[in-house]
Amino acid sequence: MLYYLSVACEVEQGLCLQYLFTAFSLKDDFSEGGISTGEQLTAVRRWKADIFLIAAQEMVHLVQASNLATAAGGTVQLRRPNFPQAPDYYPTHLPWRLDPFSAETIQRYICYERPTDQVLSRMSFGPPIRAKCDGLVDDGAPAPENYAFAHLPPELLRKAHPSRARRAVTIGEMYEAIGEAFLTLPDVIIGPAEGQVDGRLIDFPQVVKVLSRDDARLAVELIIHQGEGTTSDRQDSHFGVFLNIYNQFVAFQKADPGFNPVRPVHPNPLSELHLDNTFPGWRLIDDATTLKVNNLCSSTYETMLLMLYRFFATPSQEGPAQARLFMAFVRIMTAIIKPLGEVLTTRPMGEQTPGFTAGPSFEIDPEVQLLPFAGSAWRYLYDRLLDDASRAAELASVEAIAPQLRAVSATLSAIAQAFGSAPPPSRDT
Repeated sequence: MLYYLSVACEVEQGLCLQYLFTAFSLKDDFSEGGISTGEQLTAVRRWKADIFLIAAQEMVHLVQASNLATAAGGTVQLRRPNFPQAPDYYPTHLPWRLDPFSAETIQRYICYERPTDQVLSRMSFGPPIRAKCDGLVDDGAPAPENYAFAHLPPELLRKAHPSRARRAVTIGEMYEAIGEAFLTLPDVIIGPAEGQVDGRLIDFPQVVKVLSRDDARLAVELIIHQGEGTTSDRQDSHFGVFLNIYNQFVAFQKADPGFNPVRPVHPNPLSELHLDNTFPGWRLIDDATTLKVNNLCSSTYETMLLMLYRFFATPSQEGPAQARLFMAFVRIMTAIIKPLGEVLTTRPMGEQTPGFTAGPSFEIDPEVQLLPFAGSAWRYLYDRLLDDASRAAELASVEAIAPQLRAVSATLSAIAQAFGSAPPPSRDT
């Protein structure tokens, strides 16, 4: 069960990043072209806001999955492979990649968040969705010729990667299996209560501390209901929101063939190849300035992950430290990653990929892991923030992105000063 809770943590973070990438690819105003009416612009801005909100809720799910893992004696998993990956890397068996907004991309997100096949079959619009998702699932599909492991038989791949389920499962089904394990396994809740996150302290009041089997059931229901909805209400679920965005987008395109609310963002941009980039579909950035901005974005993203590791490793008795770590994480996500993502989707990929802009690749190195000693970890994170602020200030010398990078530099410096070079004293000292 701990293994599949680790998979759940990876999936939640990966979905968050995919949704962010897609939201960044949407245009913001008339000046970018392709949007001709106020109704269109209002809709595009609403889609963007809705996708950002869903991405934020995936982080709520990550916190809840962490509490489930801690309750069972484990911990959060924040390491993950770089994009793109083979569809069967995760149990969903769906494409796992960074894509700009399109009808096809939103259809994939509907499939990520869909209810079970049994539930879909009872919906009037369910069978076409099930057919589309079945078409995206790669069960039995041959591997691309340029896949690094295409020569290996599927059975060997599954032995090397146990998360590669023989049958595609929905995210809801994965959590239902985790919930069933909590209800049926003996003595399953063995982790310390103080190692779990109290959602009320971080403005995630819906997050449940898992202290009993009933708590585990409520925690799993939270994740499933936000994702696929309930029998009586699916409109506000992730599934319902993506389905509504898809229907609106198709209707706008049908009414106005010139409607194009998407920047020319290339899928799966990368600053460099990593050992886990074995699946095709990536493209290297070769514009020098874009490369530096993307490296800065990935660096601040890694800083954010290191903060999350310390946050989850900090016991609840050290509330001031928990609160400061989480506040810094939120400010990096909203005031650093967001503006850098917007800049990157307007910056050229480079001469090797003419006509395309880049996007945040969210690259991660293997050394991103828990820094075990709070004092030294705190100082390291503080220094990283100042170093990234300095890098942003240097990039502000590029006229085209000067206002955004000056603001990023100033905000990083402010985050560093608020964060401090040492953890705050606990409530007991």
